[in-house]
Amino acid sequence: MDESVRQAFRNDGAVHIEDCLDETQLAQCHEAFMWAVDNPGPHVFRPLDGTELRTHIDNANPLAKDRLDELVSSLPFGKLFADLWGSEHV
Repeated sequence: MDESVRQAFRNDGAVHIEDCLDETQLAQCHEAFMWAVDNPGPHVFRPLDGTELRTHIDNANPLAKDRLDELVSSLPFGKLFADLWGSEHV
């Protein structure tokens, strides 16, 4: 990662990082999202049901934890954030 990206994050609090996921990883994320939509937890919130819009807010779905833990461990975000933040403890 270029030092200018780290500096921009330190200065601005956010950066745009392109192409950090490949097609397979994007497909895995989409699959996990679609699974979550089909298997909502007890606190799911879908305020736009019945309209042409769609939203899915499902915080703390106990059914999703193992699936999401596996997904997150296969994605490059830990390494990316460690590099962005200059930390080995991410």
